[in-house]
Amino acid sequence: MGLDFGIWVEPEMVNPNSDLYRAHPDWVFNFKNRTRTLGRNQLMLNFARQDVFDYIYKSLYNFLKDHNIKYVKWDMNKHLTEPGWPDAADPAMQREARIRHINNLYRMIDMLTNVFPDVWFETCSSGGGRVDLGIFKRTDAAWVSDNIDPVDRIYIQYGYLSAFPANTMISWTGYYDNHGVHPTLDFRFDVAMSGVLGIGNDMRKWNEKELQIAKDKVAQYKTIRNTVHNGKLYRLASPFKTNRSVLQYINKNQSEIVIFCYELGQQLKGSSAYPYENPYFKLMGLNVNKKYSIEGEKGIYTGEQLMSAGIAWPLRKANTSKILKLKAL
Repeated sequence: MGLDFGIWVEPEMVNPNSDLYRAHPDWVFNFKNRTRTLGRNQLMLNFARQDVFDYIYKSLYNFLKDHNIKYVKWDMNKHLTEPGWPDAADPAMQREARIRHINNLYRMIDMLTNVFPDVWFETCSSGGGRVDLGIFKRTDAAWVSDNIDPVDRIYIQYGYLSAFPANTMISWTGYYDNHGVHPTLDFRFDVAMSGVLGIGNDMRKWNEKELQIAKDKVAQYKTIRNTVHNGKLYRLASPFKTNRSVLQYINKNQSEIVIFCYELGQQLKGSSAYPYENPYFKLMGLNVNKKYSIEGEKGIYTGEQLMSAGIAWPLRKANTSKILKLKAL
């Protein structure tokens, strides 16, 4: 089918009911006078130890060498509860256990990506718990949150994009409906397409209409993906301050602009009206002297017009979306 193989692993974790733990119970973080706290039936291996580092690196090296794996989701789902290292050479080394663990985590990923440059690595930790510049120096993308409800993701992704680029932001469609709004499939896609699009639905359950929506959205995504992944982002409207969220991406030569419009407004109680919002929104970062067209619409606009007068807000219903594509003429 043209698909590559990816795998989800937790190299830092070990189950006590395993040959590895039975052979090396001292390889996990622990204090001799404290109970070892389980999380998801797991304990955490101490990467600060060179013997642990060597064992896990060899295991992952052989794993990638012997199988045609193109994508690794590196997860860490247990919090570090007993950061003890009883075998440390001195108290100073014990105090450095967590720092040494992270430094060796980085070293291991560096070594693996050097040997397997074609393998993509995704950072994950109980969702987005390990999203930082240190890990992004070594990994290709991040699992932002386990919550893929499209309404919640508008807020989550707006915050994420204040610090990190869209080409690291894995964003899936799915079945979540935390707010009982029954999100449409095209709305779910439009939310996920503002980053690294993934499909989290069971496609076998889609009807013909849903399959066609998905095909159309994937085709649309491919036409805007380069601008979304590599363009400059302007966050034009915050969902934390308004009933809208607006993300504007401009490609490097300013020939293409992609705008994601999300309407979150709720109708006023006992009325068909919505709380007032400006019927126009203004763009940013355009060339004032250039002329632009909006795909699928008539009319030509200058950069100055689009930034001073703006574009008419295209949505009238809560929990809807529209993607606008502008071309420089």
